[in-house]
Amino acid sequence: MTLSGGYDSATALFQTAKNFKTTAVFFDYGQVSADFELTSARQLSRAADVPLEVVDISGIKRFFLGVAAEPIVPLGFVGGSRANCPHGLFGVASSY
Repeated sequence: MTLSGGYDSATALFQTAKNFKTTAVFFDYGQVSADFELTSARQLSRAADVPLEVVDISGIKRFFLGVAAEPIVPLGFVGGSRANCPHGLFGVASSY
């Protein structure tokens, strides 16, 4: 399962790990907060006793809205706080 280190993915991790053999995957797509998110994901995966794979896809960051100044394809959502939610990453994660 994809683990960003945030509340939603942390909850999903612990619920999934209760019932299934689980591996967490963290995608570094070049987000500004990658170091902070990865630290959190590592702590959460340890606490859940679940292995964590780290996948660096930062080479394709120009495809994600909000990460590059001018995205090639608008695959994300920018909210009121200018937060980036790259929906295109869901396709990458499901293919992985």
